[in-house]
Amino acid sequence: MAALRGAGLPRRTEAPDNSAEELEISGLVFGYFDNWELAGYTSRTHYHSQARRVTAGEIVGAYPRLNTLGASLTGPAGKGVLSLEAGYYDSPQDRDGRDPSVENSQFRGLVGYSRQVWDDTTLGLQLYGEWMRDYSAYRETLPAGFPVKDRLRTVTTLRFTQLFAHQTVTFNVFAFVGLSEKDHYIIPSLRYAFSDKLWAEIGANVFGGNRNGTFGSLRDNRNVYLTVRYAV
Repeated sequence: MAALRGAGLPRRTEAPDNSAEELEISGLVFGYFDNWELAGYTSRTHYHSQARRVTAGEIVGAYPRLNTLGASLTGPAGKGVLSLEAGYYDSPQDRDGRDPSVENSQFRGLVGYSRQVWDDTTLGLQLYGEWMRDYSAYRETLPAGFPVKDRLRTVTTLRFTQLFAHQTVTFNVFAFVGLSEKDHYIIPSLRYAFSDKLWAEIGANVFGGNRNGTFGSLRDNRNVYLTVRYAV
């Protein structure tokens, strides 16, 4: 029976952990201009998800190289705080975008704004986007049956926090909404601080929307959690 179950399937080999063998370098510089913080970063690392290829009847895994370059700007705007960030994710082992097992090179950007809307209440919004560089090559080499990604993937996030009872009770909602993939991930929570050392929190992880989306694919993993923490 074991031989029948494995018949016709490529043999899988262990993925070589080249992230442990090859040098990884990252750097960050930052400074202040008036009330604004400016930062720039670069890195030479690896993707954390395996790229799997079928070669000579075997499934071989590896962690492709990843180079990043980016910058951010954060400072006051109106009655709140504005955040801007842009970066480029370079896949040096597949710069023409024709290897479906390796992530296509991307431009990424983020715009965020947060402020206190009234006493003990804050609201934050963010808009995040990923733009695939070699989209035509990606479409041409995508294996049959795989869902097609959008060239531009956009996600917005919202955080709402309200404090009650002399700031001993915290109600918080953090939500991801996939604008392009039409899915969502919502995390409501309620925390009570019994003292400076003891608190308890109840919350939920709610996934939904399009099953082919990043969050929608996890819709069967909805759950409720309870956390109690005591710090000495």
